[in-house]
Amino acid sequence: MSDKNIALIELYRSHSECLYSQYLYLKKAGFNIFLISNEIPAGKLSNAFDFEDSYILKNKGNFFLWMKSLYQINKFLKKNNISTAVINTAENSKVRDLLFFCPKINFFGILHHIRKLEKSFSQKSITSKIRGYFTLSNYLTEKASNLSTKVHTLYTIFYPDSCCDMGITKDKNDIWVCIPGNIELKRRSYIDLIQAAATAGTKRIKFLLLGKPDPCDLKKIKKLVYSKKLGKNFIWFDNYLKNDLFFTYIRKSDFIMPLIHEEHFEEYKSNRISGSFNLGFGFQKPFIMEQNFSGIPDFDIFSIYYDEKTLAETLKYIDENHIEITSMIKKRIKENKLFLFENLQNKFLNIISEN
Repeated sequence: MSDKNIALIELYRSHSECLYSQYLYLKKAGFNIFLISNEIPAGKLSNAFDFEDSYILKNKGNFFLWMKSLYQINKFLKKNNISTAVINTAENSKVRDLLFFCPKINFFGILHHIRKLEKSFSQKSITSKIRGYFTLSNYLTEKASNLSTKVHTLYTIFYPDSCCDMGITKDKNDIWVCIPGNIELKRRSYIDLIQAAATAGTKRIKFLLLGKPDPCDLKKIKKLVYSKKLGKNFIWFDNYLKNDLFFTYIRKSDFIMPLIHEEHFEEYKSNRISGSFNLGFGFQKPFIMEQNFSGIPDFDIFSIYYDEKTLAETLKYIDENHIEITSMIKKRIKENKLFLFENLQNKFLNIISEN
């Protein structure tokens, strides 16, 4: 790459949490960073970002307004002498249009769903024009490499320090197990967890359900929690948590538990990651992970495993030995250099600098 101007682009409403790591890798290397974003992700970005300039897309608009936006994006890129851009969600028709409309830009992008390489016509068009893809883990890159030679790994596991101190207090005897993500029974095995917690009889473990709840599902969860007399062991929030509060709980937690429903095991092993994975990697929190995910190196470093038959026993073991468990896993993390900032930054910069 011959210049230091680069754009980060998010055309859709999701995945804003992946932008900060890219920003940090680039900023610490002296790049001038510009933002092109849908207004929803742009509104979530904290004061930790210092973009040179930005172009914000409105959510509403018809085909003709979208064509006008493409013209404005191209004009924005030319005005700021930008020749390289990273697309935060490099999927679907809007990205296809962008690559067609701005043929002189070296585009790279994050692929969040690996199967799109195989099944999506729009994705095949994107693949023909994009210089390189990133997936969000090594194990997904291995899967995607069978479908494209342009795939690399990008770990977006860093978060702004300003997001992590809301003055929340934690009893020194408590063990906090965070379960991030929307509270939906079809996505996570809350019922199995509640029953296992009742069997284990743990008093010190507090399960923090950190996500926006489905009202009907939360009602069922509450009913079972109270029937098992576990009201002091489960904490939930009736509304969406703001970022600062969410990250405060994550930082103060002892473990992260993805709690992925068994119907989705294969989805998260071969197609996409769960946001809880990056939170564990980024904040270096041990996982309480379903045995089905064992054998994946990233998880083997971070995890204590269970299955449906051993969950209660595992919770009891954690309750009695959590200091030893966390010390052992943190030692593993320290010995493994996969997640060192400099290593991840260099890999990212080397790829986007190839012309």
